[in-house]
Amino acid sequence: MPFGFLSDKYGRRPFIILGILLLSASFAVFPLAGSIPALIFLRAIQGLAASLMWSSLSALVADIYTGERGEKIGLFNAFTASGSIVGPAFGGALAEISFSLPFLTVAGVSLTLGCYMLFKLKTPVVRVPSTPPLSAIRNVLSVRNILFLFVAEAAISSLYGAMEPLLPSYLSGRIAMSTAEIGLAISISSLSFTVLQPFIGRLSDRYGRRTFIIPGFIVLAASTALIPLASNAIQVYLVLCLTGAASAVAFTPITPLILDSLDEASLKNYGLTSSLFGISWSSGYAAAPITGGLVAAYLGISRLFFLQAMILAVVGLLSI
Repeated sequence: MPFGFLSDKYGRRPFIILGILLLSASFAVFPLAGSIPALIFLRAIQGLAASLMWSSLSALVADIYTGERGEKIGLFNAFTASGSIVGPAFGGALAEISFSLPFLTVAGVSLTLGCYMLFKLKTPVVRVPSTPPLSAIRNVLSVRNILFLFVAEAAISSLYGAMEPLLPSYLSGRIAMSTAEIGLAISISSLSFTVLQPFIGRLSDRYGRRTFIIPGFIVLAASTALIPLASNAIQVYLVLCLTGAASAVAFTPITPLILDSLDEASLKNYGLTSSLFGISWSSGYAAAPITGGLVAAYLGISRLFFLQAMILAVVGLLSI
């Protein structure tokens, strides 16, 4: 959160460049880590670098684009998500050559981007009134719709936070899907979620944000309820493809709608808002494995998915 607030005050450029250079340095040193504490420390540095960059980059998109925000933010999200799709396969292939090669490759690419940005990146001047941090947070959260939209985003992230650790063992035990089949199912869901975001964002620019958020949540609730009813691999592929697509329809317009609401309130705290947005996503994603695991332990995974579906349906109905 502090970096988003500070980027509103001092500009996006220094935080983006510092973050990517710090990321490069941490990846370059990663192969040299010889203990668990060293690995934990480097992962913490990578998290710090990501927080420096992410809120400032998403705020920069908001600074530059107004009328096409849905499409551009959809593209930004799609490129961000594509790294988690391509990265494991690409990194695994490089690791077959040398364990250090994936880390050094990312370090080199990050350093190149950082040097390029140092000399070429131009960012618009943002005029945000000087406000104490707590007052700025209160101002943002008091804007109509924003707090509810943060909750809606956390509802989506909690679904994925519960699915990732619990779904593989469930599919393996109930349907006897192989590891490769489970990996393919999760990839299909991620791919449909990623690919659709720019298109949904563009359509939301043209036809309105709520036009997609409300049906997106309703369909997402229905597809989530269908997960425990799937009885073979093909059905799982179809249901998870629908889940990813519905997530894109529900999720993509949320950020542009938040920014639209800020503009209506004459606020330009895009960096702080991006940080709060990241906190809401991370909170749902981080809490879900614990809460979902407890629910699954006492009620079963099938009931967990039905409960998730009910929460998503309620969020969708409250969006009307």
